[in-house]
Amino acid sequence: VDVSMPEVPDPRLWTPDDPEGEWRLSLSEALAIAMTNSPIVRKLPSTQNLDGVRTPQASRPQTNFDPTIEANRVEAELGRFDAVLGADAITQPVLNPLRSPVGGRLFESQDRAFVRGGIRKRTVSGGEAAVDLRTDYRYLAQAGGASVNPQYQPDIGLEFRQQLRRGAGQTINLAPVVIVAAEAEQSSWEFHDAIQDMTRSIEANYWALYSAQAAARAIRGVIPLLQEVVRVAAANVRADVAIPADLAQAQSELLDFQRQHMEALLIVRNREALLRELLGIPPNPLEPIAIETPAMPITPDINWEETLGAAMHNRPDIMRERLALYIAPRTTDLATNKTLPELQAFGGVRLNGLGDDLGAALA
Repeated sequence: VDVSMPEVPDPRLWTPDDPEGEWRLSLSEALAIAMTNSPIVRKLPSTQNLDGVRTPQASRPQTNFDPTIEANRVEAELGRFDAVLGADAITQPVLNPLRSPVGGRLFESQDRAFVRGGIRKRTVSGGEAAVDLRTDYRYLAQAGGASVNPQYQPDIGLEFRQQLRRGAGQTINLAPVVIVAAEAEQSSWEFHDAIQDMTRSIEANYWALYSAQAAARAIRGVIPLLQEVVRVAAANVRADVAIPADLAQAQSELLDFQRQHMEALLIVRNREALLRELLGIPPNPLEPIAIETPAMPITPDINWEETLGAAMHNRPDIMRERLALYIAPRTTDLATNKTLPELQAFGGVRLNGLGDDLGAALA
């Protein structure tokens, strides 16, 4: 009876007796590496199965640029109330055909120019004030002595419009600014929440790796005992003091534990790869991770009243919901405003005339 067992080499796994090539990683170092390596927050989704077999699912990334982007949206909304200044100038040379009494073609040369400028500004009450200034210039090359040449025609206008129903009042006009400001605050808390999620993901996978390594070491410690049982059973079979069925049972138990050991090593490798992904570093199967931070031997004494009070004031998800309750009535006001009729009051005055140097123009 062939009682020899095939040699199954053990995959490389860190053990306290074999520290060669290990990467001793503490929990604080893991968190510092994750914060440093990338501006994108890496986190495990809430549905992630940490059994070492499934790959991480895609989650919405949060970056440290998101709060800044939202803050710029506030500036953009406030920009609606900034004064708008505009100016333009147009020159237009014109040749007008004339009827000649002696035949031939005659043209009247005329130069025209328009210069316009103005400023408009919206008010938080729903009004809009505007001032515009325009000067028209006209010069006739063949003008007679009685013509005003060149001509300058200044024109200034003042006007004000005020919404009376739709879009009237500070509450409605400042509501978009208030909403965007609250959403910017929400974005900041969302980033804090993403940081906490990443921290929890790293801590959970760090201790999951610790547990997986402990399980693999425990199974590995049983294998030498089972190998000794197989050796004794084989010797008993050769000495005719045991039957081959006893040897087969011992070999079957040894092979079962070797299989469990391989599965445990697979879980360890998957958890190492997942932890490296969360830390933002490339995989390296030749450098196993050695958990350096010891597990807490006792349960800490927690003051639950103080802990819950701090959580109510500092938890990002609670702060986000509070801001959502703050935004909701403003959104309702904007929706109600759209159903109101549009009614506005308008007033304005416009002055125009010739240039002030009329005597020189006549000369």
